[in-house]
Amino acid sequence: MTGPDQAFLTQREADTLVIVPQGNTHDFRYDKLHHEYNELHRVLGGPDIKNMVVDLGDVQFLGSIMIGVIIRLSKTVGNNDGRIVICNASDQMTEILKVQNLLELWPQFPSRESALGSLTA
Repeated sequence: MTGPDQAFLTQREADTLVIVPQGNTHDFRYDKLHHEYNELHRVLGGPDIKNMVVDLGDVQFLGSIMIGVIIRLSKTVGNNDGRIVICNASDQMTEILKVQNLLELWPQFPSRESALGSLTA
């Protein structure tokens, strides 16, 4: 699922789906975002994907709606006994995740490689 008007770029790495948010909700039409969420939910709920990496390297900030989408996707992964990690978060985004206590749920890594490595260790 990739394209210039996508809210999330994705890449599969073995049994892990890497999700890369491309902007905030005001950058995307609601129906498009909803469609992407449904497709990601379907993929993450399937038997081939166990874990999810959220790579925040393409954004400085995500608002509550986009964070909510990621939280809902993480619940799908967690329901299948998978793990969720994040990487490449800006300082501003790290502070937002701390305030929302999400760093207690999702380990944070400085790079995608280290995030993926943590899932195979």
